[in-house]
Amino acid sequence: MSKKIVTDTVVTTVEKKGYRIKKYYLNLSVYKKSDISKCPNQVKIILLEMSERFNKKETASQGKIVINSAIENSSLKTVIDPAVLFAYYRKYMENFGLTLV
Repeated sequence: MSKKIVTDTVVTTVEKKGYRIKKYYLNLSVYKKSDISKCPNQVKIILLEMSERFNKKETASQGKIVINSAIENSSLKTVIDPAVLFAYYRKYMENFGLTLV
């Protein structure tokens, strides 16, 4: 008789701490005025996730946490590291309301 061992894995992202760590949120007034129809699909998904969850200074978070949230809660698919993906699109998203705290 053999026993089956079932384990559940939970992925959590821990915020780094330090003076160089930056937190971002989405300024909704700029986001609503902008036309995101010509954006790449990944940017659209990230901005949609930020408009729902990271839209105030109090809810601002690090880039890798924003991307992980989009992967878990939205339909974002990527093989790129979340921090690298956010850094790649950061300058582009600043035109659509991404704001540094």
